[in-house]
Parts: sequence; C-alpha cells; structure tokens
Amino acid sequence: MPQGFKAGGRKKGTPNKKTQNLMELIEEKHKGFDPVLEMINIYMDNATPTDLKVNILKDITPYIYPKRKSIEADINTDANLSYNGKTFDELILELSNNC
Repeated sequence: MPQGFKAGGRKKGTPNKKTQNLMELIEEKHKGFDPVLEMINIYMDNATPTDLKVNILKDITPYIYPKRKSIEADINTDANLSYNGKTFDELILELSNNC
C-alpha cells in the first residue's frame, strides 16, 4: 500500500453507497427533507423540553463548528529553577528546618 498519499477509492467527502442510497431514498419519499433543519424546528418549538433542546444542540453542533483537536504540551520538568540564588529544593529544606 502506498505511503503518504491516497491511491484509488472514493474522493474525500464522497458518501459511500449505503449513505448515498439512504440520501436518495429520503429525497424520493420526502422531497427537500433535511434532518438538521428538522432538529432546529423542534428546538425552536416552545413546547420542547430543555433536556431535548440540549441534546439537539449537541447533535447539530458538529455540522456548524469543526471538532477541536487536543494539543500536547511538552513540559520540561528538569528545569533548574531558583529563587534568590537558591534552588527550590534548597528553599524547601531551609523552610522545613525552620519549622
């Protein structure tokens, strides 16, 4: 299998056959039906319970905003930190002796 590039198969963003068939069936049976718009209509209804509204917002958010990726922090814990010329280990030892 080639490394670093896509060779063959569907282009990015092209639905698979199952998804495409479902989309065609929905369009055939319910012209212009959009599940996201329907969820928004349910959300806008004053009779909709708050917990359902929250779930609707959670469900439609990925269609509006991209998912955020976690970031990694590379923290060097071997840093030689000091205060007034003394290392923190020396300061802790000094404080513990004064107690």
